[in-house]
Amino acid sequence: TQLYELLPEGYLPYLPGYYYLLMGIGYLGNIFNIWNHVWLTYLWVKTPVFITDILITICIFKFSKLYMSGKNALSGAAFYYLHPAVIYTTSVWGQIDSLVTLAGLAGILYWLENKYLVSLLIFVSGSLVKIQTWSLVPLFIILSSIQLTLKRVIKYVAILFSLILILFLPMLTDKGLIWNIRYFSQFPHQYPYTSIYAYNLWAPLGFIISDKQKLFYGIEYRHIGLLLLLLVTSLILLPVYKRKTINPEPLMFAAFLLFFAFAFFPTRIHSRYLIYTLGFFAPFVVKFPKLGLGLSILIIANLLLPYKSNSFSFLVTLLNQPAVILLFVLFGLILFVVSYKRYISFFSSRT
Repeated sequence: TQLYELLPEGYLPYLPGYYYLLMGIGYLGNIFNIWNHVWLTYLWVKTPVFITDILITICIFKFSKLYMSGKNALSGAAFYYLHPAVIYTTSVWGQIDSLVTLAGLAGILYWLENKYLVSLLIFVSGSLVKIQTWSLVPLFIILSSIQLTLKRVIKYVAILFSLILILFLPMLTDKGLIWNIRYFSQFPHQYPYTSIYAYNLWAPLGFIISDKQKLFYGIEYRHIGLLLLLLVTSLILLPVYKRKTINPEPLMFAAFLLFFAFAFFPTRIHSRYLIYTLGFFAPFVVKFPKLGLGLSILIIANLLLPYKSNSFSFLVTLLNQPAVILLFVLFGLILFVVSYKRYISFFSSRT
């Protein structure tokens, strides 16, 4: 539990799920005496994320093969695994964002196979690593309301609560319930800004600007952003709820749109959050190649915004110009609207 008080170099904490993963890495590293070799240490620490990207690629292939076509399967898997943004974020930057994507993809796949409890256990486990996974919580709530009986819901909630309790038990035992509530309630407030170098809806107001500033009759930016996210999330999930049937393609596309909405409409968005969309869009890259290209351009531009390197200094400076920021935000909005129209077409084309 000292990790939550004495984090090295002032890094922000993760939810406890990731620390259990690190504990396993550390234990095996000690057994094989890995820490005496610098290059091997870096490789070992990054290995879980490399494996995660492989598992995501397999999930994309499996989904496409089962519910779309072999051509989609190969192209979608390659689109994700060889994407420059994925390679950069995982191998160069060393981020663990792939765990978010895997939790959502695997959760959806197991749900489609009617393995509801396994699906929810995987998804909740991912949600206890990074809170960005929670973007898909409304989707799983809608799916549960359509396909699960009340008795099953109560049973699953009890099991999932037990899992959460077990993972939090060391902190609860050491610090107590009140400390945990106060500590973890601060997670959404770690980045209290309009945009952390991301081409989201709030980027034209400036990067690293307090989202507590007010607009529209004294409503704070952050609250307007949340209201917009709730509205857009409702628009995405309404067709799923109305149909009362679960079709794989629109379900996966809904997950893509939920992560897109999360990265674009609210405040407190980091430059790399849009990358979560890639794994869910990948099965559709053959069907919507222009959307795939547009999404890739927007994601890479987001990643370049805060990039510090003499090699790309001119490009980064250009991308940070107010007029360019506005153009990319409009481009992102158009991309979302076009994606939403493609999504609605899944429902209108089905009887």
